[in-house]
Amino acid sequence: MNFLRNFLALSIAAMIALVVSGCGSYRLAGTPQPLPFSTIYVKPVINRSYAPQATQTLSAQVANMLAQSPNLRVAYQSDAEATLEVEITDYKHWLKATRADDTALGLSYEVILTCRCSLLDNKTGKFIFQDKPVVYRDVVYLGGTGDLIGPEYQNMPILARGMARRIADEVLGIW
Repeated sequence: MNFLRNFLALSIAAMIALVVSGCGSYRLAGTPQPLPFSTIYVKPVINRSYAPQATQTLSAQVANMLAQSPNLRVAYQSDAEATLEVEITDYKHWLKATRADDTALGLSYEVILTCRCSLLDNKTGKFIFQDKPVVYRDVVYLGGTGDLIGPEYQNMPILARGMARRIADEVLGIW
């Protein structure tokens, strides 16, 4: 009985020590750095793909994602310290079937949106990054209709939001 009580007490002490030591040693890798600019102008997205409905949606989503950063304000071009240029370079979709006996996979398409982004420091006139490729993938389910046009069009805001999140990460995460 003493052995069981000692074992239980030792186990509890070891768990407490593990938890306490784990909490004290946790830290984020790296030191957060301030952005070298506090205002940004987001140029209207240029579209060189076969997804014409993506332009306005992506422009609005990118500006919205950047505006959510507490240290950054989206501004007019004349007031901005940095300018972000986004160009949609490619839009592809293809059947996502991987098994012949799975009809649900046969009713889904993978869509891939590819953009090229450049961030210009307006104070120096130099690019912080230029023509950086950003890719976002999603899956569109046809829902038994067999028609890709409707579901693909309905999925465009989701695709644009995902791409905008990736672009915002590129702008905010470089420091």
